[in-house]
Amino acid sequence: MVAERWTAASGASLATVAVQVFATARLAFTIPATTFMPPPRVDSACVVLDVRERPAVNVPDLDSFFRLVEAVFQFRRKQLGGALGRISRIGSTSAATKLRDVGIDPERRPQTLNLQEWEMVYRVFNAEPSR
Repeated sequence: MVAERWTAASGASLATVAVQVFATARLAFTIPATTFMPPPRVDSACVVLDVRERPAVNVPDLDSFFRLVEAVFQFRRKQLGGALGRISRIGSTSAATKLRDVGIDPERRPQTLNLQEWEMVYRVFNAEPSR
């Protein structure tokens, strides 16, 4: 369910990371599928977004931050070391070393990172991803 992803503690998707950067999200209530005619196959939910005064990440360029996050999520089923090695063109071994240096396991998957970890990844790989 989209509402569950948006309110998740970790960044389940690019959209989740974007929501977390600009707002705090909470599930207000659910609406049963039987409320609608014809009923959809899933329940609906109302998510409240409380907009932050400042973005939750302190990076010099939000556009390049989101380009990096988006590029990594292109490899969502891959491990971070491999994905970042391809994106930055430094190879998975060098990328894994950089991740370990900041305390992030390079075998993790992108959807397991929280915002602070995404910020660390951005700072370590502080270049726009090559395409």
